[in-house]
Amino acid sequence: MSSTGRSRASWVITDRGPETAPPEPGTAGGWAWVIDRERAYRSVCVYVALDTLSLAGSVTQRTLDAIDSKGRSEVVKVLSLDEHPRRIFLGFSGYLGENPLAGSLPS
Repeated sequence: MSSTGRSRASWVITDRGPETAPPEPGTAGGWAWVIDRERAYRSVCVYVALDTLSLAGSVTQRTLDAIDSKGRSEVVKVLSLDEHPRRIFLGFSGYLGENPLAGSLPS
């Protein structure tokens, strides 16, 4: 709840589709979505680990859904959070975190 005693509205995805996310080492790229809450705009970037696209192993449904939806499936999951992550990383096993350490991605 806010200091006025009212619940804050949830974030919503703006009408704009995803843009290409800024480059991130160890990823095959990603999508940047703009979300809005009471005219406060933020971006959420969803990245997929580079080796995930080789499909050499078993990829979780969560990662496949993110690829199919250009990251939207992951952004929807954080809309109810007051402090949403700015970056979401996915790999073979699914969610890797908001800021995986360099070199921690599977090779």
